[in-house]
Amino acid sequence: MGLSNLFGGSSEPEANASPDTTQAFQNMLALQGAAGDNPTVQELAGAAMGQVVAMMGEDARTYMQGMEQIYLAASGKALALIANPPTKQQGIDLLTNVGVSQTQTLTFMTGAATVAAAFSKI
Repeated sequence: MGLSNLFGGSSEPEANASPDTTQAFQNMLALQGAAGDNPTVQELAGAAMGQVVAMMGEDARTYMQGMEQIYLAASGKALALIANPPTKQQGIDLLTNVGVSQTQTLTFMTGAATVAAAFSKI
């Protein structure tokens, strides 16, 4: 049984995982709320939340390593284009796009950190 089954979702991956993630989050909150003073359920819910946060951190690290490789390759290609006068503008455009992507990646990672922080406080 996968985590999504455990929390009421489908075991099949979906193109847009947001609804399943939201449902899992709501189910975790309900589980903790229903636990009351039951230490076993509280411990299980706490461990599950810790696992969620750890998985988010690992996914973010892997994503950032992949983006680093993409940015290195794109920057190298852009510099090569800039060094050749007929393709100079293409290189400048590519470097501009790399900069925009880096800003978007930072925004995405900030959002991921915010979600992980919210889970860790439950």
